[in-house]
Amino acid sequence: MATTLKTPRRRMIAATMLAAAAVTGAIGTAVPANAAPAKYIAIAYSPATGQLGRAQATNLDAALAGSLSQCGGHCAVETWSKNGCVALAVSGQYHYGWYGANLRDAQQGAMQRTGPGSYVVWSGCTN
Repeated sequence: MATTLKTPRRRMIAATMLAAAAVTGAIGTAVPANAAPAKYIAIAYSPATGQLGRAQATNLDAALAGSLSQCGGHCAVETWSKNGCVALAVSGQYHYGWYGANLRDAQQGAMQRTGPGSYVVWSGCTN
């Protein structure tokens, strides 16, 4: 059963705690004025057609939508990264997208997950 705060003192304490939490959360997520804005990169791929799309943007939704629109029909987003790198590897009927802090990590991660004989179809990093 939920407990309700009935006394004015309890309400004031609860309101103070809520305000403190809101201020702490706002301060904890503040971005320094000189910080670079976040950049996102995404790869979409269609195993049926072999087409791929890639896009960069300052928000995730735009990067995902951009990669899908460049890819054409029957595509799915394979991977994305925030301020990092992505790679798409294929091997026969298998394909896998992966991300990493640098290009090498993204490429190796994609190839390891795709399996023997895999190769990188495309890779890139946010600028």
